Amino acid sequence: MPIIKFPLQDTKDSIMRPIMTDITSQLNIKIGFPADLPILYADEAGVIMQHRSTLKKEYQNEPHGAKFNANELITIEVDEVFDDEVASTPVWQTEYMPVFRDDALNIIMKPVYMPCVLNINYRYRTKDRAHAEMWRNTIRSKMSDYGHLTPHNLKYHYLIPDVFIEVLRKIHEFRENIDGYNESFMDYLTSKGLVHGSVRLTTLSNFKGHNKRLAITENQTRVFGQFEFDVVPDRGGREMETTAWVTNFSYRVRYTRPTQMVLMYPLMVHQQLLPVPYIPSGEDKMTEVGLGDERHFSLSGLNLEMFSAQEERRRRAAIKGISIPDFDEFVPKDTIKGARRIYDVMLSLSNKEPNDLIHIIDDIEDMTFGELMVEFMQGESKYMHRRGESVFQVQLYNQWSQLHESYIRVKEDLTLASLKELTLRNCYHVRLSVYHDWTQLSADALKRLQNHPKIVKGLLDFLGIDIGLLNQILSGMHEKYHHIDTENALRGIDAKVWRNEQGVLTYPPKEDEYTIWDKWHKVPDHLWWEVIQRVSNTRFDQKSIFTVQTQFIDAHNLEGDRSEVGIYYY
Repeated sequence: MPIIKFPLQDTKDSIMRPIMTDITSQLNIKIGFPADLPILYADEAGVIMQHRSTLKKEYQNEPHGAKFNANELITIEVDEVFDDEVASTPVWQTEYMPVFRDDALNIIMKPVYMPCVLNINYRYRTKDRAHAEMWRNTIRSKMSDYGHLTPHNLKYHYLIPDVFIEVLRKIHEFRENIDGYNESFMDYLTSKGLVHGSVRLTTLSNFKGHNKRLAITENQTRVFGQFEFDVVPDRGGREMETTAWVTNFSYRVRYTRPTQMVLMYPLMVHQQLLPVPYIPSGEDKMTEVGLGDERHFSLSGLNLEMFSAQEERRRRAAIKGISIPDFDEFVPKDTIKGARRIYDVMLSLSNKEPNDLIHIIDDIEDMTFGELMVEFMQGESKYMHRRGESVFQVQLYNQWSQLHESYIRVKEDLTLASLKELTLRNCYHVRLSVYHDWTQLSADALKRLQNHPKIVKGLLDFLGIDIGLLNQILSGMHEKYHHIDTENALRGIDAKVWRNEQGVLTYPPKEDEYTIWDKWHKVPDHLWWEVIQRVSNTRFDQKSIFTVQTQFIDAHNLEGDRSEVGIYYY
């Protein structure tokens, strides 16, 4: 599913200033500042906006009047830095509670928090030195009462990015188009039953109630601040040539600040694929640098090319199969042990033939199967949906998990059909797999496979097994038969007999009978179990690394000869 990560905007007015208001108001009580003492908060440019700066009253200390050099006031400067733990901040993981969630469509919208440190530098100006000393004595007693750590509650809000609202609006439109809920967009986002929206989700507007925006309100608790002095601040000094006295001190607060929002959403909504602007583009994926161009390598460069991202991508396509469409990022949570994916395809249910889901061969344009392989699959069709009953496995998933095998069947013409009614509100995927661990197959499935040696060889090629190496191993089995020197004339046997690995007396097969796959009517019994063990054994994993790449490149050569038992990706 697509994932959008977008930074929060206007955090200066929505997060920083409300936080500073809460901190300073709570500190005023602890350090003994007068309640009506004006606090000037400079922005990044050092500019202080003094609202209602007039001489309208006779008292110069009136909070809304103009401030002169001898007036008592506080000026603060804030320096915010990210903590050293920012590198380990969870972004994609399930760490923070979402602010919007639709489990039916697998939609999650959540904030991302970064650990921050606020360094608040205070500049306290009193009328004269006597007032400054009185304040220092007050702070000395306050610190003994409250201690160095101060708990804070930080209240703030932040706006949901417009791009997220646009995506959710399109999803809601498609949600109502087919089998909808008759629910407005705002009701969908801010459901009273909290089915979707969080209690933190709210709407903001201007004073007239216009320009409404969706926002998240939060009250962050258990935030602690600490003074940078031990007992009392420094004595300070006189300000220029006036009687005013200036004292400086610092205060540090650690908290987690929301910096971004993440939105995860589906590609298919009620059997409708989202339009192009909402689908990840090719720029979001790894590109094939230099593919199709003539490339030259040094010897070491050629060896290192095996570990490049492009080579890894090609190996994955052959080993792990493909997704259709290619921008679909469907990854099921429950898979079948020992089965390797051939492809995953996203379904869109048809109103004309609601029970026929997809033809597992003809409807797949990104790959092809040999004629004999298709004939074999047609014979296996009635077993494909049952686990371990065929070397091929067909599975149907909704957006949560795999559906039971009783939901589907594969017709003889290889059309996948549903046996139960599927809801239009869900998103479905079909997976076609082939078993690479043949010990997971039933005895009947193995017997049918043994009777098709050409199919066995074609599957070994697709799984990346080196047939030449396998033939060497099978030919070597001839040497493992133990010759019995005694002529068994008394047994009526006119030739020498051999004892195989199981200790059974038998006539030995000819040495060239071990590798004639094309002439066998079935894989010989004395080789079949060895083939099963070799295919299922991990000893071939390292060899597969070097053989899969060649197979993948051959599969893209449309002008080359293709085997009638092969499985090829375009």
